[in-house]
Amino acid sequence: MRQFLWQGSSGRGYAKVSWLRICSPKTEGGLGIRRVLHLNQALMLKQVWRILQEDEQSIWVQWVLTYRLRTQTMIGDGRKFKLWTDP
Repeated sequence: MRQFLWQGSSGRGYAKVSWLRICSPKTEGGLGIRRVLHLNQALMLKQVWRILQEDEQSIWVQWVLTYRLRTQTMIGDGRKFKLWTDP
């Protein structure tokens, strides 16, 4: 199928069908394939939402809150700053 969509039945040439057409719903004549960009954005927003809600059942959210989004303030006089270990 991939070869037909890109090369046609003759095996040479350019794409016969545009990605916008392929990614459109089946009811509109497309194949109903989801666009990877939109799917990636939706999944990333879902993870951000889970972090903001502080989902306690998610191990990933607990890790992010503990190791990446520490609740410590970064205010100080600069004497204890460590370039390689401080976030």
